[in-house]
Amino acid sequence: MFQFQFELESDLLAVLEKRPYHYARWMVILQRWEPTISPSFPSLIPFWIKVQGIPLHLWEEGTIKSIGEDIGIFETYEITPTSVRMRVQINGRLPLITSFVIEYSTGEEVTATLIYEKLEKHCSKCFQLDHEIKDCLAARAEKKPKEKE
Repeated sequence: MFQFQFELESDLLAVLEKRPYHYARWMVILQRWEPTISPSFPSLIPFWIKVQGIPLHLWEEGTIKSIGEDIGIFETYEITPTSVRMRVQINGRLPLITSFVIEYSTGEEVTATLIYEKLEKHCSKCFQLDHEIKDCLAARAEKKPKEKE
């Protein structure tokens, strides 16, 4: 862990606004210091996340905000004629959520796919940010029974 000090609050805010950051294509958790002794601090990485698979007529603030609040700390959203995306602070120590089932009052369900912008190295098997699939324990465990057959 490192701690950076800024002379001006505006400089700190400018750095935080440009997150997420990477080093050698690995995600870096950069979070404002908090007076805590929690072993899970720091953990938050803000991502812009594209939401795909939702029918156009259901692109609305309530739906997007609900998804964002369920996967992390929802910040904001953008809806354009061609896309929907949201900015959410995700716990970078947990696996990424890549799909989300939306249940409507009519009983209908739609599965949304979540595409993380500026996402670099990560495991495509377990979706953790701290290793690649070649080092994934879950992938190795799944591979072992197949080798015995």
